Amino acid sequence: MEEAIRLDPGRGLSYTNLAFLKLAQGEPEDARKAFAKAVKLAPRSMPALLALANFQLAHGESADAEHTLNAALQFDPQHLLANRALAALYMATRRPAEAESHLKTIAGDATTAEPRLALADYYMSMKRPADAKNILQPMAADKGTFADAQSRLAEIEYADGQTARAHVMLDEVLDRDNTHAAALMVKAAWLFREAKSAEALAPATAAVKARADSAPAHYLLGTIQAALRDSDAAMASFGEVLRLNPRVTVAQTHLSRLELERGNTERAVELASAAVKGAPASVAARLSLAQGLISQRDMPRAQAAVSGLLKDYPNAAAAHTLNGSLQLARRDLPAARKAFERAAQLDPTSFGAFGGLVSADMLEKKVPSARARIEARLGTSVEKPELLRLAARVYMAANDGPAAERALRRIMEVAPADDTAYTMLAQMYLGQGKLAGALAEFERIAARNVKDVPARTMSAIVVHSQGNVEEARKRYEEILVIDANALVANNNLAWILAETGDDLDRALRLAQKAVQQRPDAAEFNHTVGWVYLKKQLPSLAMTPLERSIRLDPADPTTHYHLGMAQAAAGEQQKARTSLQKALTLHSDFKGADQARQLLATLKG
Repeated sequence: MEEAIRLDPGRGLSYTNLAFLKLAQGEPEDARKAFAKAVKLAPRSMPALLALANFQLAHGESADAEHTLNAALQFDPQHLLANRALAALYMATRRPAEAESHLKTIAGDATTAEPRLALADYYMSMKRPADAKNILQPMAADKGTFADAQSRLAEIEYADGQTARAHVMLDEVLDRDNTHAAALMVKAAWLFREAKSAEALAPATAAVKARADSAPAHYLLGTIQAALRDSDAAMASFGEVLRLNPRVTVAQTHLSRLELERGNTERAVELASAAVKGAPASVAARLSLAQGLISQRDMPRAQAAVSGLLKDYPNAAAAHTLNGSLQLARRDLPAARKAFERAAQLDPTSFGAFGGLVSADMLEKKVPSARARIEARLGTSVEKPELLRLAARVYMAANDGPAAERALRRIMEVAPADDTAYTMLAQMYLGQGKLAGALAEFERIAARNVKDVPARTMSAIVVHSQGNVEEARKRYEEILVIDANALVANNNLAWILAETGDDLDRALRLAQKAVQQRPDAAEFNHTVGWVYLKKQLPSLAMTPLERSIRLDPADPTTHYHLGMAQAAAGEQQKARTSLQKALTLHSDFKGADQARQLLATLKG
């Protein structure tokens, strides 16, 4: 509980809402009776009293736990564990003033440094630096406690605005011991706060290496990795936080946001729901849950979640921003604009409100208005990646390629680790037919991370579209070595094998693997049908081809291939209809001449 409070001091009592005891029989009421009976039989037994208090804390019964701990201290006022538990309880329930006497008791007769450091930490959290220094300065003069005390003294200087001096003091600690986890964490946190995320990564990683069992170290590392948009690494770090300390529900909130960014709405909602259950007072968790429900298009639950936030926090810009997102999802643009404007009034710096208004402009086809907002903001704000990304999208919508490219190139300068800029630039080049430029950008992304399947996939697609089938085939094979389930690589390699006729059995396995993962993808069903057709199994080809047409009725090639299958199966009237539909959709698609020849044969 103490660790969870340090990680997120603003959360308060919500930490006590998550049970940490795994009662062997799964019968909490029987356990409660047993604890109470033990205390009744031995009312002065510290083990019995502490066991009961621990059970009460585990079940969120803070008032009962406080009563039990105070009863224990009546019998033994100096008992270290009882004082420590009561101090933690007071901190968790936002009554820090009542914690001081208990922390003093712990520190008073302490033979180790930890209780004194805990009291110093308390004074630092209470903005009482002079009291903290009185404890820390003598400890900093002692070789055995120098590192822990000096790190905290440096934090006091940093909080007082003496950042240069604070860095020098902290570096003295790391010069003596470059594996001191607490000092490494402080260094990483400062660099991160100073918008030096790339520099913060090294000390944060070193802190985790030095203290692999530290949930705060993994949490800090995950936060930095998320800022650097290394979502795989960030998710692994936050997962490790929860493995080490399931009470850190803020880690679940981070994981929910990362899953949402990946489009995994079901998992995002699951994580956010767990976070809300463990920390019902957490605004961040509730916001994440509502955002996930909106993305999942579960409008009734999303409306309930947003309404609850607006009721509880009527002056929170984030709640109104989320309401705007909900109204956008419903395509109620007037209501969305009203919500975003209210959020902007409450917090003029809110990027969510600003981005929502830009989105409303774009949906209403008011591109000049969106551009004017963007350029006004760029003129008065720091060029942050999220603002530049939004600017690039607006410039693309305005068909201003050079301006979009400038915005994306600027992201690469201010946030070189942000891969989205490279991806957006490559996709823009692809849309403009600048295949060489697109390929160069995707290959640059892949060079930064050899396991980046999306970038490698895009580069293979570009090579494929350039007509270099052998090179594309080689690249798809390399992708499947990295990830055997890569959807596009499976599908596109199957198509190449079907076209060349090299290994139709393997082509079918690859195409079916893609369909198993995405049965609603028209192109994947098309590939399965095409492979069956190449295997001269027209009856089996028709079903996936018909499914593909239901999913995407506007693709002439699929209608053509269905016509081929129907003709081969002897269903000539259906074949004529399919071939005529293909030619009606597009008179000169690739294969149109062959479709006409087949149609003529059928008519003859």
